[in-house]
Amino acid sequence: MSRGPRGVTINSLLTGFAVALALAAIVAVNFVDSGSMIEQLQGKQLRVVAGAINEFKGTYARYPEPDEGVAVLWDKERLSSSSERDKWRLFLKDKVTSDHWGNPLVYTPAGTSGGVGGYELRSLGPDGRQGGGDDVVIAGGADLRQ
Repeated sequence: MSRGPRGVTINSLLTGFAVALALAAIVAVNFVDSGSMIEQLQGKQLRVVAGAINEFKGTYARYPEPDEGVAVLWDKERLSSSSERDKWRLFLKDKVTSDHWGNPLVYTPAGTSGGVGGYELRSLGPDGRQGGGDDVVIAGGADLRQ
């Protein structure tokens, strides 16, 4: 019995190529969507920190000062005024010092000394630089993209 020539047929090559393309498309779609998912998670993280900053303001009638930063939300010793330590409580359970891309969060109080005029909380985004269109920003409680 003769079996005929052995080898790969054009049909098996096309089938393999089609399967490879389908898998590549699935991976590409998931990869593209993961960027927007990380941005959404970053926005949620900033809203949690902003909520704690607003609770701090409710307790002290001011926003954290620049030298206190967001660390005052979990570290009593960061308070600028020792007389305020009696009112201190834990505002944020987890220390949040960086964004989901590993860049430091940037907290900037606005206005006069003591941050009475508000604040800006910024994730520098995946590029790690301020600006460029990928920053996630909360200013006065509103999400902004810059």
